Amino acid sequence: MVSAADEVTLVYITRNRATQRVYADRHSELSARPVDPPPVPPRAPTMDVEPLASRLALVTLRGDHDISSARMVADRLDRACRFRHVLVDLTGCTFVDATTIGLIARAHLEQRERGGVLELIVPAGSQPRRIATLAGLETFLTIHATRGAALDGIGPAV
Repeated sequence: MVSAADEVTLVYITRNRATQRVYADRHSELSARPVDPPPVPPRAPTMDVEPLASRLALVTLRGDHDISSARMVADRLDRACRFRHVLVDLTGCTFVDATTIGLIARAHLEQRERGGVLELIVPAGSQPRRIATLAGLETFLTIHATRGAALDGIGPAV
């Protein structure tokens, strides 16, 4: 015959084993999950300004551009804006943030005040294109998908 004390002990052991089994099942599920890949290191930001014609400059940004490269971006855009027509090529950019977009928008406004033009080259579907779209750059800036399209759009006037 089982006493009341033995019954309580049996219930405790049964619950304890069930808890251990549930814990073991959950632990095996967690350990079976795939491990996230290591983060991709940022690409170093680089930037070139090259004159393509007497009144046309091409500014090429490559890598990741954020607040850490803001001074470089501002300096190169100021240098390029000495030309009447400026193309800013973001094709080689893997990342741009609001700081970079803000500097491009500011350069566009200053260029327009001087009677010049600033246009963007940003491939469709890229991270810089998504940021440009979110920032609403298409509403006041001409954006081309390729360098060829941008150069064709300028025509012989430059």
